[in-house]
Amino acid sequence: MTEVLPGEHAAEAGVRDGDIIVRYDGQNVESAEGFVEMVNTTEGREDAILLVIIRDDEVIRLQALPGRLGVRITTIP
Repeated sequence: MTEVLPGEHAAEAGVRDGDIIVRYDGQNVESAEGFVEMVNTTEGREDAILLVIIRDDEVIRLQALPGRLGVRITTIP
């Protein structure tokens, strides 16, 4: 689950509170820790990354600027 901070990359890309991020830049997101590592590896890149999220049982693809997204992640058990 995601809590989005206003004005940050994720919010600008269209990510909303409660969205479930399932893929980041082509990689499956399996844990909050793994997600942080993925974000850190794209820090400094200039090209957009692809986020795949689930919102209300719908799969949505969004493009976001890489690096710090401005989200708080909670792993779903």
